[in-house]
Order: sequence, then structure tokens, then C-alpha cells
Amino acid sequence: MKPDENDLSDAPPELQADPLPPPKPRRAPVTLDAQPVQSAQRPKLRGVGEAKYHREPVAAVVEVLKRAPPREGEKAWRILPPFCGTVEGAKWAFAIMTPTTTTTRAAGSRTNPARAPHPDFAAFNECNPDLACTIRARLVHWTEEECFPFHLGCYQAPKGHAGPKDGWFCRGDGKKAYRRGADGIEKQIVCPGEMCEFSQPDPNMRGQKPCKPHIAFLGQFFWKEGSPLPRVMFQWSSQSWNGWQNAKGMFDHVQKMASNLGCVNFPVFGLPVILNLKETIKAKKGQRYPEVHFAVDGDIMGWISGLRGMIAAGQAGPQLSAPPEMAQLPPPGMTQTDVERAEIARLDPNYRPSNER
Repeated sequence: MKPDENDLSDAPPELQADPLPPPKPRRAPVTLDAQPVQSAQRPKLRGVGEAKYHREPVAAVVEVLKRAPPREGEKAWRILPPFCGTVEGAKWAFAIMTPTTTTTRAAGSRTNPARAPHPDFAAFNECNPDLACTIRARLVHWTEEECFPFHLGCYQAPKGHAGPKDGWFCRGDGKKAYRRGADGIEKQIVCPGEMCEFSQPDPNMRGQKPCKPHIAFLGQFFWKEGSPLPRVMFQWSSQSWNGWQNAKGMFDHVQKMASNLGCVNFPVFGLPVILNLKETIKAKKGQRYPEVHFAVDGDIMGWISGLRGMIAAGQAGPQLSAPPEMAQLPPPGMTQTDVERAEIARLDPNYRPSNER
């Protein structure tokens, strides 16, 4: 039974008992044209019982970290952990780390798990950081939503609010969210978006917002011919609105170009992508911070022409599905009650997307 999205009650849905299957004959007739059919009530699963798994099979994780110059008598640059202080001559660069946490790192009064540099990418991690600010990749997923997932959320409860010590306190998409209380029970609520108290600057967090975007980008390394580095699947994660806007802008550009050429239903599998790391300067505060930019690598017209050929041959799959819109800003003067009534009535209160904030 599909749960009602507007039902915010805590009562669990009633489960209907599965009907008993008809008795099977001892020896079923065998035909060459018969196809195996799985039961709709009890599907045959591969795995451990009915356990669900959502982890992607990534072999490396790309992070943005600083590198310190070589010490006297050494040639290799060394990767610096976050919040390690100021090191003379350090520069931002991409770092390819292990997919699992293998060590710990102290962050104030807490100890957080951390990753270590991937041993198969030592040549990349130890080179001059000016040579490690570009990564070329190919998309290995069929839709944009699969290779570029994201959501809003607070990991752990903000200070002064009842919630779990570990795990997600609240996560949503700007329309609905799932929030856990101190008892650990997760409840579905209406996501207020930018009207939420956790989307406002928190003085306990140095003016940062507790609710942040959590984005991930998955692809396959595509090094130049002759490179000894392996072409494995990697993941890049971020909590930056700028990173989300840069990646989403690239996908929107591809969709617009393809639709203008009459290619509407197409996948993004095999799309050549390039990740560029640049240092951005805030004009008012004078702060410097790294920012990842996304762009299509190579001849996009040739890639779209190949897609058109696949569509003409009937080989292309489903339409490129766009992920749900992020948190939206309501018009001035609207309250939370007005937003909920407009959502229930399925009205458009002239929202403005969050990327136009």
C-alpha cells in the first residue's frame, strides 16, 4: 500500500496479508517458450533477505584538500588534513582518497573518521598541486538523478534541540522532510525550505546554517592514454550551494542543447565531463576558498549526434529525469500556514527557485 504524502500521523500503515498461492502440480509441464515469472506478492530477491542497499560501487573518493611543499630532501608534495592551520606555500588541489574511512582526525573536542590517500593514485596525490586541479571523467549512470543525487539536511541535531547524537536529524527536498526526535523515531513533515528555522544563520555555528545541501557526483576517471592511473568509479561530495549550482548548470546546458537539436528522450551515459578546481575570492571579506566547476569535455555536438543515432535506431532508453527542485522561496508576506494550504490545494504561489536567491 502506497503511503499518503499528506498523512502526517504517526500510526503505521496497516499491512494486508498476502493471499495464499494456488497449489502447484507435482510435475509442471516443461515448454521451451515458457519464461520464468516472479510472484508479485513475494518477489525473489538477491541478497540478504529483504535488506535494501543504496551504496554505489565506488573505488575512490575525490576531496578538495591543501598540499604542502616538499620538505628538504624530498620531492613529493604532501596532503594536509582539514583545519590543520596555516602552512606556508600550501595550495588547494584534488586528492584521491580511499572509499572507506581508515583513520581518525581530531576536530576540536570531537574525533571524526577520516580517509587516507589512495595508494593506487600516489603519483596524482604527490605531484605539484597545479597539475592536480583538473579531473576528466565519463558518466556511468543512465540518468542525471542517478549520477548527481542531492538533498537538504542537518546531520546531527543543532545545539539546543532534542535529537539523536549520531545520524540524520532532518533531511528533505524542500517539499517534504524526515525528522528524528530524541526518541530516535523518524517522522515525515512538510519541509518549510528557506522558512525553516534551521535554514537561518545560527550564532552557535559562527553564523552558518544548520541545514545544508548534500550533493554527490559519481563518474569514472578518464585519464589520458598511457597514464598508469586506474580508470575506476569515483565519488565527489560537497555541502556547497556553489558546487550544486555549477553541476546543475552543466546538466541544464546539455539538456537545452540536446532539446534544440530535437533530442528530447536521451540518457547521460558516457557524457564526457571535466572538473576544474579554482580558488574564489570574496570581495567583501577578502576570504579565499576553493570552488569546483563542471563543464562538458570535448565535442558536445558529436556526443549529441551519437545520441540522435541511438534514438533513431531505438537503442536509447527513458527520458533524462530531472531531480526535484531544491528549497524554494515563497513570496513576501506568506506564512508557513499559507505554504501548506497552497501545497494541499496544488496551487502555484509564484515560487522563486533557490538558485536565484
